[in-house]
Amino acid sequence: MRKPCLGCVLKHLGAAAVLEEEIRNGYPSYKFLLYGHMDQAAAEAWGASKMLAKVIRQHRVNFQYRKDYDIPFEALVEYVAAVETMREDPDENEREKADMLAPPKECLRGIDIGGDGKPIFDGDTRP
Repeated sequence: MRKPCLGCVLKHLGAAAVLEEEIRNGYPSYKFLLYGHMDQAAAEAWGASKMLAKVIRQHRVNFQYRKDYDIPFEALVEYVAAVETMREDPDENEREKADMLAPPKECLRGIDIGGDGKPIFDGDTRP
Protein backbone atom coordinates (compact mmCIF):
# COMPACT_ATOMS: atom_id res chain seq x y z
CA MET A 1 0.00 0.00 0.00
CA ARG A 2 1.37 3.39 -0.93
CA LYS A 3 1.55 6.40 1.35
CA PRO A 4 -1.52 8.62 1.56
CA CYS A 5 -1.37 11.68 -0.65
CA LEU A 6 -3.20 14.68 0.78
CA GLY A 7 -2.04 16.76 -2.17
CA CYS A 8 -3.89 14.27 -4.36
CA VAL A 9 -6.98 14.68 -2.16
CA LEU A 10 -6.85 18.43 -2.81
CA LYS A 11 -6.35 17.88 -6.55
CA HIS A 12 -9.46 15.67 -6.76
CA LEU A 13 -11.53 18.01 -4.58
CA GLY A 14 -10.52 20.92 -6.81
CA ALA A 15 -11.54 19.04 -9.93
CA ALA A 16 -14.85 18.06 -8.31
CA ALA A 17 -15.52 21.70 -7.35
CA VAL A 18 -15.03 22.81 -10.96
CA LEU A 19 -17.32 20.02 -12.16
CA GLU A 20 -20.01 20.96 -9.63
CA GLU A 21 -20.02 24.47 -11.09
CA GLU A 22 -20.23 23.09 -14.64
CA ILE A 23 -23.17 20.88 -13.63
CA ARG A 24 -24.95 23.95 -12.23
CA ASN A 25 -24.22 25.77 -15.51
CA GLY A 26 -26.05 23.21 -17.64
CA TYR A 27 -23.77 20.22 -18.08
CA PRO A 28 -25.55 17.52 -16.04
CA SER A 29 -23.56 14.66 -17.57
CA TYR A 30 -20.47 15.94 -15.73
CA LYS A 31 -21.94 14.52 -12.52
CA PHE A 32 -20.33 11.16 -13.29
CA LEU A 33 -16.91 12.80 -13.44
CA LEU A 34 -17.64 14.56 -10.14
CA TYR A 35 -18.54 11.22 -8.53
CA GLY A 36 -15.25 9.78 -9.73
CA HIS A 37 -13.16 12.65 -8.39
CA MET A 38 -14.92 12.57 -5.02
CA ASP A 39 -14.39 8.81 -4.84
CA GLN A 40 -10.69 9.22 -5.67
CA ALA A 41 -10.35 11.97 -3.05
CA ALA A 42 -11.87 9.68 -0.42
CA ALA A 43 -9.63 6.80 -1.46
CA GLU A 44 -6.50 8.97 -1.24
CA ALA A 45 -7.59 10.29 2.17
CA TRP A 46 -8.20 6.86 3.73
CA GLY A 47 -4.58 6.21 4.73
CA ALA A 48 -4.23 9.63 6.34
CA SER A 49 -7.60 9.97 8.06
CA LYS A 50 -10.48 7.55 7.91
CA MET A 51 -12.81 10.29 9.21
CA LEU A 52 -11.78 12.63 6.38
CA ALA A 53 -12.36 9.85 3.86
CA LYS A 54 -15.81 9.10 5.30
CA VAL A 55 -16.80 12.78 5.24
CA ILE A 56 -15.73 13.14 1.59
CA ARG A 57 -17.58 9.96 0.66
CA GLN A 58 -20.75 11.06 2.43
CA HIS A 59 -20.76 14.38 0.56
CA ARG A 60 -20.44 12.45 -2.71
CA VAL A 61 -23.37 10.21 -1.74
CA ASN A 62 -25.43 13.22 -0.68
CA PHE A 63 -24.69 15.02 -3.97
CA GLN A 64 -25.59 11.88 -5.89
CA TYR A 65 -28.97 11.36 -4.21
CA ARG A 66 -30.15 14.77 -2.97
CA LYS A 67 -31.38 17.32 -5.46
CA ASP A 68 -29.56 20.68 -5.29
CA TYR A 69 -27.00 19.47 -2.71
CA ASP A 70 -23.98 21.76 -2.36
CA ILE A 71 -20.69 20.18 -1.33
CA PRO A 72 -18.82 22.42 1.16
CA PHE A 73 -15.53 22.37 -0.75
CA GLU A 74 -13.88 25.22 1.18
CA ALA A 75 -14.56 23.48 4.49
CA LEU A 76 -13.23 20.19 3.08
CA VAL A 77 -10.01 21.91 1.98
CA GLU A 78 -9.59 23.39 5.48
CA TYR A 79 -10.12 19.93 6.97
CA VAL A 80 -7.49 18.43 4.65
CA ALA A 81 -5.06 21.17 5.74
CA ALA A 82 -5.71 20.41 9.43
CA VAL A 83 -5.11 16.68 8.88
CA GLU A 84 -1.94 17.44 6.94
CA THR A 85 -0.64 19.69 9.74
CA MET A 86 -1.18 16.94 12.30
CA ARG A 87 0.44 14.31 10.08
CA GLU A 88 3.56 16.46 9.75
CA ASP A 89 4.03 16.59 13.54
CA PRO A 90 7.31 14.92 14.58
CA ASP A 91 5.52 13.28 17.53
CA GLU A 92 4.20 9.92 16.31
CA ASN A 93 1.30 10.05 18.79
CA GLU A 94 0.12 13.33 17.30
CA ARG A 95 0.38 11.94 13.76
CA GLU A 96 -1.83 9.02 14.76
CA LYS A 97 -4.46 11.42 16.13
CA ALA A 98 -4.90 12.83 12.60
CA ASP A 99 -6.77 9.65 11.70
CA MET A 100 -9.77 10.60 13.81
CA LEU A 101 -9.47 14.40 13.86
CA ALA A 102 -12.99 15.73 14.24
CA PRO A 103 -14.17 17.56 11.14
CA PRO A 104 -14.97 21.28 11.39
CA LYS A 105 -18.68 22.00 11.85
CA GLU A 106 -19.02 23.50 8.36
CA CYS A 107 -17.61 20.28 6.93
CA LEU A 108 -20.57 18.40 8.38
CA ARG A 109 -23.20 20.61 6.77
CA GLY A 110 -25.68 18.24 5.13
CA ILE A 111 -24.49 15.17 7.06
CA ASP A 112 -26.81 13.70 9.68
CA ILE A 113 -25.58 13.86 13.28
CA GLY A 114 -26.44 11.15 15.81
CA GLY A 115 -27.53 11.61 19.41
CA ASP A 116 -23.90 11.19 20.46
CA GLY A 117 -22.98 14.28 18.43
CA LYS A 118 -21.01 12.25 15.88
CA PRO A 119 -21.72 12.13 12.14
CA ILE A 120 -23.80 9.26 10.82
CA PHE A 121 -22.45 7.92 7.56
CA ASP A 122 -24.33 5.69 5.13
CA GLY A 123 -23.53 2.15 6.15
CA ASP A 124 -23.05 2.94 9.85
CA THR A 125 -24.44 0.16 11.99
CA ARG A 126 -24.92 2.07 15.23
CA PRO A 127 -28.52 2.75 16.30
